Amino acid sequence: MHTDSESGTWEASGTTVTESITEQFEMGEPGSIRLDPPIVREVQVERIDDTHAIFRFDGYTSRSTKCQT
Repeated sequence: MHTDSESGTWEASGTTVTESITEQFEMGEPGSIRLDPPIVREVQVERIDDTHAIFRFDGYTSRSTKCQT
Protein backbone atom coordinates (compact mmCIF):
# COMPACT_ATOMS: atom_id res chain seq x y z
CA MET A 1 0.00 0.00 0.00
CA HIS A 2 1.09 3.53 -0.70
CA THR A 3 -0.54 6.84 0.25
CA ASP A 4 0.58 10.47 0.14
CA SER A 5 2.49 10.00 3.41
CA GLU A 6 2.88 6.26 4.14
CA SER A 7 3.82 2.94 2.61
CA GLY A 8 3.64 -0.63 3.78
CA THR A 9 1.53 -3.73 3.28
CA TRP A 10 -2.11 -4.69 3.76
CA GLU A 11 -4.09 -7.87 4.26
CA ALA A 12 -7.86 -8.35 3.92
CA SER A 13 -9.99 -10.78 5.91
CA GLY A 14 -13.77 -10.54 5.78
CA THR A 15 -14.70 -6.89 6.31
CA THR A 16 -11.37 -5.95 7.94
CA VAL A 17 -8.28 -4.58 6.19
CA THR A 18 -5.13 -4.68 8.32
CA GLU A 19 -2.45 -2.19 7.30
CA SER A 20 1.18 -2.45 8.42
CA ILE A 21 2.83 0.93 7.87
CA THR A 22 6.59 0.50 7.49
CA GLU A 23 7.57 3.93 6.14
CA GLN A 24 6.41 7.54 6.55
CA PHE A 25 7.34 10.50 4.36
CA GLU A 26 6.17 13.87 3.02
CA MET A 27 5.47 14.07 -0.70
CA GLY A 28 8.04 16.30 -2.39
CA GLU A 29 10.47 16.00 0.51
CA PRO A 30 13.65 13.90 0.27
CA GLY A 31 14.01 10.81 2.42
CA SER A 32 11.64 8.84 4.58
CA ILE A 33 11.36 7.43 8.08
CA ARG A 34 11.47 3.64 8.43
CA LEU A 35 9.20 2.39 11.22
CA ASP A 36 10.40 -0.55 13.31
CA PRO A 37 8.12 -1.85 14.62
CA PRO A 38 5.55 -0.90 11.99
CA ILE A 39 2.32 0.92 12.83
CA VAL A 40 -0.51 -1.63 12.55
CA ARG A 41 -4.11 -0.52 12.16
CA GLU A 42 -7.37 -2.25 11.34
CA VAL A 43 -9.89 -0.61 9.01
CA GLN A 44 -13.49 -1.82 8.87
CA VAL A 45 -14.94 -1.86 5.34
CA GLU A 46 -18.66 -1.70 4.56
CA ARG A 47 -19.54 -2.36 0.94
CA ILE A 48 -22.42 -0.20 -0.31
CA ASP A 49 -22.57 -1.45 -3.94
CA ASP A 50 -20.19 -2.52 -6.74
CA THR A 51 -18.37 0.83 -6.79
CA HIS A 52 -18.83 2.39 -3.32
CA ALA A 53 -17.70 1.54 0.20
CA ILE A 54 -17.34 3.11 3.64
CA PHE A 55 -14.09 2.80 5.60
CA ARG A 56 -14.06 3.18 9.40
CA PHE A 57 -10.92 3.62 11.48
CA ASP A 58 -10.38 5.05 14.95
CA GLY A 59 -13.65 7.02 14.95
CA TYR A 60 -13.09 8.37 11.43
CA THR A 61 -15.44 7.48 8.55
CA SER A 62 -14.52 7.87 4.89
CA ARG A 63 -16.50 7.13 1.72
CA SER A 64 -14.70 5.59 -1.24
CA THR A 65 -15.49 5.22 -4.94
CA LYS A 66 -13.80 2.54 -7.05
CA CYS A 67 -11.79 3.88 -9.97
CA GLN A 68 -13.27 2.91 -13.32
CA THR A 69 -10.77 1.63 -15.90
